[in-house]
Amino acid sequence: MKSLLLGVVLAAGIVSAADPGRVFKVHSLGFADGPAALEMAKVIVSPGGNVALDPANNRLLAFATPEEQEQLAALADQVAAPPAVVRIEVRHIGSGRETESTTAVEADGGVVIGGGGASGSVRIRPVLTRRTTETEDNTAQILTVSSGRTAKLRVGEDVPYIEWLMTRAYGWGLAQAGIAWQKVGAFLVVEPTVIGDGPQALIRVRLTPELSGLVDGNPYRVRYTQTATEVVVAPGQTVQIGGLNQDREFYSRFLIGRSRTGEQRAMTIELTPTLVRLARPE
Repeated sequence: MKSLLLGVVLAAGIVSAADPGRVFKVHSLGFADGPAALEMAKVIVSPGGNVALDPANNRLLAFATPEEQEQLAALADQVAAPPAVVRIEVRHIGSGRETESTTAVEADGGVVIGGGGASGSVRIRPVLTRRTTETEDNTAQILTVSSGRTAKLRVGEDVPYIEWLMTRAYGWGLAQAGIAWQKVGAFLVVEPTVIGDGPQALIRVRLTPELSGLVDGNPYRVRYTQTATEVVVAPGQTVQIGGLNQDREFYSRFLIGRSRTGEQRAMTIELTPTLVRLARPE
């Protein structure tokens, strides 16, 4: 197998048999971006040596001095580490009041039956009954996101305060006036970033409100970067979105859901991020 690999790299011009001062080695890149790692490796290898990417196996094929091979090994070890992955448990809590109205009829009086037939009177009174119930919806979902990447969290399939939110977008220069949505939903763009390593690692979570849907049949989105919120928590710590003082007026209209009966209700979103440990590939 090694002789076959050496034959391949000789044919590719990576190794020169006439240079005894350099050696050939293979460096696995694991999870790393192969082309990006190759560009960094080229800086290490001096003229007369060579380094190439084996894309099928994501590894570097290097012909370099022993000192350069040590630097390439250190580079590969650094970039091959698995990315930090954050698992976020998202809990939606919607609370409100639902009022149920019922109408009934009450009657009193009587009927007297005598020799001359039946006579009497009946009084009918409509009765309206209202019953108000405190309600709460509690649903959960899981997001799994690499550190520095983003995922979308759906807030609602409809947007009760769309005109108010779009007025804010026009004022902040995020959208042009006169947009007519055919379909629009409210989302939070979630971007976790792992800070530090080991037991002391923290997770910074950036949340950006977004309206996303169709305009004239084409995908369209408005991302409210001005109201983005950042929190830093320890893994396993729960943070509540909707109870923050920052941009409270905006979020009071953005975090609105509807009950099964169509009634609007305020929503609170709780996020609990934890770290996922990935095994490094052999």
